Amino acid sequence: MTQKISNLLPSRKTANNTLMVAAIDFGTTYSGVAYSLCKDFGKIPLFIDTLNWDKSGLISMKTPTSLLLDPCKQFAAFGYKAEEQYNELFDEDNHREWFYFKQFKMILHHEETLNRNTVLQDVNGHELPALEVFSHSIRYLIQQLHARLDEKGADVRDDDIYWILTVPAIWNDPAKQFMREAAENAGIPGEQLSLALEPEVASIYVKEMCVQRHESKGEAALEPFSPGTKYMVLDLGGGTVDITVREVLEDRTLKELHKATGSDWGGLSINKAFLNVLEDLFGTELIEEFKDKCKTDYYEFESDIEMKKRTIKIDQSTKVSIHCPSGLRQIFESKKGLELKNVKFDRKDYVGKVDMKHDKLRLDPKLAESLFDRTAEAVTKDVKDILSFKTTHGLKNIICVGGFAECDIFISKIKERLPEYNIMVPQDAGLAVLKGAVLYGQNPKIVSSRIIRYTYGNAVHRLFFGDFDPPEKFVSVGGVPYCKDVFNILIEVDTEYEVGGKVTTEVMPLKADMTKMSVHLYRSKEKKPEYVTDKGCENLGTIVVDMPDTSGGLNRKVLVSLTFGDTELTVEGRDETTGKSVLTTLDLLAEK
Repeated sequence: MTQKISNLLPSRKTANNTLMVAAIDFGTTYSGVAYSLCKDFGKIPLFIDTLNWDKSGLISMKTPTSLLLDPCKQFAAFGYKAEEQYNELFDEDNHREWFYFKQFKMILHHEETLNRNTVLQDVNGHELPALEVFSHSIRYLIQQLHARLDEKGADVRDDDIYWILTVPAIWNDPAKQFMREAAENAGIPGEQLSLALEPEVASIYVKEMCVQRHESKGEAALEPFSPGTKYMVLDLGGGTVDITVREVLEDRTLKELHKATGSDWGGLSINKAFLNVLEDLFGTELIEEFKDKCKTDYYEFESDIEMKKRTIKIDQSTKVSIHCPSGLRQIFESKKGLELKNVKFDRKDYVGKVDMKHDKLRLDPKLAESLFDRTAEAVTKDVKDILSFKTTHGLKNIICVGGFAECDIFISKIKERLPEYNIMVPQDAGLAVLKGAVLYGQNPKIVSSRIIRYTYGNAVHRLFFGDFDPPEKFVSVGGVPYCKDVFNILIEVDTEYEVGGKVTTEVMPLKADMTKMSVHLYRSKEKKPEYVTDKGCENLGTIVVDMPDTSGGLNRKVLVSLTFGDTELTVEGRDETTGKSVLTTLDLLAEK
């Protein structure tokens, strides 16, 4: 097969014909919105405004990804307001009929059969379509931007805004399509929306911030990344850790050197490690009862852990104190028959390492520090795996961004494990994805190439080879022995492609009188799958091309092209005889 790659960017609005670019960073734990006017971008690229969120009089640049719906499933609140309102409902025992969703983004990563009918379960066990939950949340964030613009007296209409919605690099194609449909359901027209990979836009922000260690000065300094510079970005989020590697080209655009990858070892894995200690000390059954009966106390306890992990230092001498909620104390004392403040923890792993003082659970600093080790090891292994590839040789700079990058002890542990690299955390690390998404929206051509994450192809018949093909693949067509289910590769995993790249192959009819050609598309993580029935091969959909002119008999062909847009796969089938085409975007959310 001859592989041809050309450029075909999808039709859409751009920053050139809108007034503003706005970005939504929809995170596992926190979400945010930022924007910039297109007329300002050329003068001051980093002049990016972010929405502020109020928490008890304190201003935050992001708000929790928490959604509250009333008993009629109508929107009630999002973010800090949702947390506060639900806690009030719970305290008054009026919460049971309400719908409250927290940290629900990761279902799009873990749900293997994701489709439009996938449901989410809230904290009370109520179920609601996931698409509805995401759409409510995105719609609220859109409304908050318009409220902010109205306050400033800005005359900006819906069609004046081009939107960027960020997604983790490790998500599969159905999850990305799901986010696009949720955004469109929330009111963003499809032609005014692009999805952007979180580590990719973070790398754009890093490039604009010009963070680079200047060895001749012997200290970290800020200077432009020069052409040829290779750098890695670790996007340390709440749910996931995404990794991307870029090289700055002569025209200042960015070339991807390794396919975006990552894992689910985000900041929440540390929270889980702390909660595992709690279960070891008090018992899983008791903690589950605490979660179920004292939700307000439990959420406050989670928040305390979230804040505490950001303040722990390497070689800390003082104990790490975590407030023990009254609900936990009451359940413990009613079950154990002794006061919590007098308890002695005699489990072998924790003797002398954990104690109670007043209402504080106190952990030995070495024990608290060790809770970061497993996550640090997992992330370091992923980084080393990528750095072992030839394309990354010469890379020295590793830039850490995302909310988890603000956790000093974790960054220290990464530095310990990678001493030969310059590991830095730029200013506003927690906003790098959000602001980078705005920069990407203003100049999408800054990303010149990406690395494909799968092998894509279509199912074809070819001549049967008795010494090679399994017998069950044999099929006779007009007396000719064919092998069915052959994986015809359009593009292989780890291949570099231009953004908007188009790859094309030819498919011939099996019968001279065929008037329609059904082309079945597949993908695989294997480099050279042999059959579409091989383990790991996934059916993406079918495109049907009309071939009404049969005068050419078997000497006819259909050109099958796959175009790689921002996140969607667009398939074109063209009958060479008539010149007529069928163009479609694959539907990856249909129920299988």
